[in-house]
Amino acid sequence: MKHDARQPLTAKELLERREAVDFARANVELEGFKAAPEFEVLTERYASGEIDLEEYRVLAGLPPGKRLI
Repeated sequence: MKHDARQPLTAKELLERREAVDFARANVELEGFKAAPEFEVLTERYASGEIDLEEYRVLAGLPPGKRLI
């Protein structure tokens, strides 16, 4: 397991991530879709501060810099 030297996210940063994730999820569902379970797991890892956006992209198989929403 690699050592992670990142600082823990603040409560404000965690709230902002949670709001962004909830907004994105709502938009996807309003379009009549549902995210696959593996993406829900990654999304929760991002929202909780376990991984950052670039790690999310890599784990989700998205190209670097591709807009997520």
